[in-house]
Amino acid sequence: TLLADAVNVLTREGGDGLVVAVLGETDESDVAALARLGQQGVRGIAILLRTTDWGHLSEERAEEIDEQRATVARTLVESGWAVAQAGPEDSVPQVWSKVSGRDERRSWTGPTLAEVPNP
Repeated sequence: TLLADAVNVLTREGGDGLVVAVLGETDESDVAALARLGQQGVRGIAILLRTTDWGHLSEERAEEIDEQRATVARTLVESGWAVAQAGPEDSVPQVWSKVSGRDERRSWTGPTLAEVPNP
């Protein structure tokens, strides 16, 4: 995938800075490479877009996408990433505050907060 290719470039180039990923609809297979970066000690921040807030989807499809986003968040958090979600009503400063730890709610603020461990 394009995401895995981007991570391969980061790994090859030996980047040692902070990695910031803004992700729309994605699944665990797409984020596996990002999770490996976190396990290797690379600092990462992921902003997961609540894409279901932007469109008109069936309730079933929206739930499926929201559940997948929660799974992706869990995978990244468990690999050492800081994770926040963002919807159309969120400003960049608000989301950055959540994900950077300057907000006590910190990482995931979605419907599955209890399921996602804090880093």
